[in-house]
Amino acid sequence: MSSAQKKHSQHCRSAASLPAIPDPGPAAPIVTSKGGRVLIDIYETARRVGRHHLTLYRWKESNPDFPRPIRVSPGRIAYYADEVEAYINNRPRT
Repeated sequence: MSSAQKKHSQHCRSAASLPAIPDPGPAAPIVTSKGGRVLIDIYETARRVGRHHLTLYRWKESNPDFPRPIRVSPGRIAYYADEVEAYINNRPRT
């Protein structure tokens, strides 16, 4: 075994004995206030309405009843929490 292989082997053994880093889970949703209204990100919105976040992108064009998103930054959208809750509450009961 070469010295480089020995170093690598020792490094791998020492790394294996380190405590595992806990998985932080999904990123925390954006919860912020804009003019006194709470904004939630698309992932939190999807969780609340029980749909996948990609469905919400489709709904922007095809579902006129669903709240319109707010562009938070060039690559991120959010929804007003009160509009999402109103949408949920106005859905027909089954």
